Amino acid sequence: MPTWFFGGSFGPKENCTAQSAATASGGLGILFVSAVPAMYRLNLLSANPADDIGKLIALNIAAGFFGIFFVIPLRKYYIIHMKLTFPTPAATAYTIRSLHNSTSGAIAARKKSLALGYSFVLTFVYKVMTGYAPGIIYDWHIGWTLYRLGFTSIIGLENYGWFIEFTPAFFGAGMLSGLNASWSFSESSLLVLEYQRC
Repeated sequence: MPTWFFGGSFGPKENCTAQSAATASGGLGILFVSAVPAMYRLNLLSANPADDIGKLIALNIAAGFFGIFFVIPLRKYYIIHMKLTFPTPAATAYTIRSLHNSTSGAIAARKKSLALGYSFVLTFVYKVMTGYAPGIIYDWHIGWTLYRLGFTSIIGLENYGWFIEFTPAFFGAGMLSGLNASWSFSESSLLVLEYQRC
């Protein structure tokens, strides 16, 4: 906005504020678009949401209590003390820093913006292509493939809905997380699968 209409420069701090507001507003409703529908599918709640208004309010209060009293100390330990990298905030910080880097000049900023635009177009085209060839370039149902080859007990992968999904978001998150965290995720997933099979 212009300065005469309560506007001013839009730098990294302003961009960070806008990103924080967007993330906070998205986080307010994530409980009701992921966990609550899953509980209805698992028959943990009644068929009529109007009958579960008390349970839904209690769930919301419990999630808010966890966010206020547990996440802040955990953030201080894991992010500030242990200096662990969280993929989504790190990606946001790198993007904001590259878009507002004043030392690189206008030409470098234009190149970075074009690279970001090309990445968006490439990812968009890839996502459209996955709709036409899901089993080839997107979802690999490795459990079903190994089951057809004779590994009958591996069908548990397919029964639990486990498959390999080649999505650009996961590639980016994996590159930002680092090798140690990625190996930890993979090994813990295999342990969970083995525990459920037993």
